[in-house]
Amino acid sequence: MNQNQQVLDQRLKEFRKKYYTDKIIRGSLILALLISSILFIVLLSEGVFGFSPGIRTAIVFGLGISFVGVLGWMVLWPSLKLFNLSRTISDLQIAKMVQQHFPDINDKLLNILQLRMQTDKSNTLAYAAIDKKTADIAPVSLSSAINLRLNNKYLYLLFIPIAFYLVTYLADPSLLGASSHR
Repeated sequence: MNQNQQVLDQRLKEFRKKYYTDKIIRGSLILALLISSILFIVLLSEGVFGFSPGIRTAIVFGLGISFVGVLGWMVLWPSLKLFNLSRTISDLQIAKMVQQHFPDINDKLLNILQLRMQTDKSNTLAYAAIDKKTADIAPVSLSSAINLRLNNKYLYLLFIPIAFYLVTYLADPSLLGASSHR
């Protein structure tokens, strides 16, 4: 394997790492948003309606199981894939994702990967073609197809339940704290 192909493999690895990092960040923010929103609603409902101990127990266990499920699905599962403990996205899937973000690459990356899978070690002409196409796309950083800043919208949404907590606490502190005294 020559230097261009090693660079390509490194770029694919970087893309995969950034892809799963994005999934973990997004999952963590969504989980925090869910927990804070639902906790606010439950605390407010408990403060207003005063649920019985059986209903409160059901709510705690139901929400606990739900939150653990979301944690596993949106944070832990991508973490396993990030550390290669589970099956990750293939190079061909990466090529299709990159193709959508970089029109100048077209099918070059996909063609390189397909050629690499189909050629044997003795076919020097095919390896020369792979090397040339790899050199053509070498300047492109594949991981730049993933924009981590898109997760900021979930961070901004997280301020909504926090604002509701503050407004409710300032208006009537007993609404949120009444359930802990029963």
